[in-house]
Amino acid sequence: MVPGTVRVVVVTPVPGMNDKAKPPAPLTVTDRGRVRRLVSLVNGLSLAPRGVFTCMMDDGRGVRLTFLSSPGRTVLANALAKSSGCGGVRLTIGARTTALGLGPSAARQALAISGMNWKLFGYMR
Repeated sequence: MVPGTVRVVVVTPVPGMNDKAKPPAPLTVTDRGRVRRLVSLVNGLSLAPRGVFTCMMDDGRGVRLTFLSSPGRTVLANALAKSSGCGGVRLTIGARTTALGLGPSAARQALAISGMNWKLFGYMR
């Protein structure tokens, strides 16, 4: 679980291998309501099912969430919400990484909550 002591979330778009346009700069979220919603989004995901999956169209695109205790301070957790392939979130706290959820909905929700204007499938027509 992402700790409740998070006060800042840095939202970083992660471009896919097929992206031609440069993604926007990372967005620092300090609004308490948005920070709480981003923490709740990740903490509310179930564990990803175990097993071997074939995830078509996984080009690496997604949204990285860096959870901090305050601006420029200790990183409490990192989450990579994938928008391609099987989607889902890879949550890292300390040396432990956990796979959460499936599908691209967490990436879409993280962008909406943060207010970042970036299309998850920007390279497609």
